[in-house]
Amino acid sequence: GEEGVPSPFLEIGATTGLLAIVAATSGTLEVFHGSDEEEATALAEDNGALNGHELMAEPAFLSLHPNKRTEYYSAIATQTGGRPSELDKVPLVYNALKPGGWLVWAGHTAKNHQTIKARLSEFFNPVEVDDFHGWPVIVLNKNKT
Repeated sequence: GEEGVPSPFLEIGATTGLLAIVAATSGTLEVFHGSDEEEATALAEDNGALNGHELMAEPAFLSLHPNKRTEYYSAIATQTGGRPSELDKVPLVYNALKPGGWLVWAGHTAKNHQTIKARLSEFFNPVEVDDFHGWPVIVLNKNKT
């Protein structure tokens, strides 16, 4: 929506669908979630329904892959950013975002924060870095020059 998270929104690495639910609650019209794990996808859909939102499932990798993607996203978020496999997807995430799109990267430890921020900064412009109960959160924009 106009005041919500930009649409369409994709949560990658979704386990519970929490970020997708937050986006839908904020007024985002098109909300997708994706996980490479079938059980996590089902859990996210169930949690969305319990919160009054239909979350559209997309396999996480396929939704980022250029040959499989049907649209580009205005915002992408992950709370599983500490997994090495997620960091490997940074170029795919970059290509899946619309110009000016937003990325929220979380789920990594403070110990790995500088390495992860440096990797993300190769592609994105860091806008804000915050700490949520000892867990870093990085907000980035696809306006890297």
